[in-house]
Amino acid sequence: MIKNIKNLIPEDIVNTYKSLSSLRQSNEEWIYEFVSDEDFQRIGNQDLSQAAEIYWKEMLARVHIVCLVSSFKTLRWIEALDSACDNYYGFCTSLRGLIESCADTFYTLRSTPLTLAKDFLIIKKQIERTSNLYTTHAELESSLLHYLQATKLKPREKEKYPDSFNAKSVKKYLTSMDNDRLVNLYEILCGISHPSYESTQIFLFLHEGKTIVCNDSFELEKKLIKNLIEIYAPSLSFMIRVYMNNLLSVLLILNEFEDDNLLIYIEDEGDFKETEVWKEVQRYIDQSNLQYKNGDYNI
Repeated sequence: MIKNIKNLIPEDIVNTYKSLSSLRQSNEEWIYEFVSDEDFQRIGNQDLSQAAEIYWKEMLARVHIVCLVSSFKTLRWIEALDSACDNYYGFCTSLRGLIESCADTFYTLRSTPLTLAKDFLIIKKQIERTSNLYTTHAELESSLLHYLQATKLKPREKEKYPDSFNAKSVKKYLTSMDNDRLVNLYEILCGISHPSYESTQIFLFLHEGKTIVCNDSFELEKKLIKNLIEIYAPSLSFMIRVYMNNLLSVLLILNEFEDDNLLIYIEDEGDFKETEVWKEVQRYIDQSNLQYKNGDYNI
């Protein structure tokens, strides 16, 4: 529960915290089982419809995992902000972590709602084993793998592993959100978090030709935090809205597949379904149904 920063951070972040907290409280843990590569290969040779069912159930489960992990990371970063409300270094480091986490998730899931909506009915039919088609989606596989497994690879390691295993630059994640002011804020936060000129100035002063190091920085730090949030509140609000619109779209379309293992309670679901963001997803779902029923689905 956050209590120290509710009147400091943008309302959109407070509302995000409330929504994701209800998700965290809805279940103690989520458990998934995946078929081994060897068993999947064997099943595919014997029964293609069963292989298609397994493929898409496991694909949706991995999407589900990414959403949950991201949600809980976001909650913890906001709670870290709350804990560091009077510590400029801790606050800036936590805010930097929140920005990186939201941008990373958006980079991964940004096309997922429309990807799943576009092929919604054919995916559902394969899960129900009522279709003779077997579709895959390599790009979605790669993006999910990137989120869960990517790290900074050494030059020699890049030759051994696919590109999805190699973490991108933070700037690439940030620019995917189309928020230049957010990039500027991130650079400021890095200056505070890293050993640099910016990180020394809270304690170091020049006065009447003398250099002074002062250890009493607490009131100054509170003012710096307040000023930082006031200046960049619009950018942070935009960031969290983009992040949540994407995340909620993914969670709601997972609910549409009616798999009990993936069903998620979404607070204010009805309100979100009235937004243009979800209406676009719904149009793609409707189009997928029409294509399938007309027999003109292009595989």
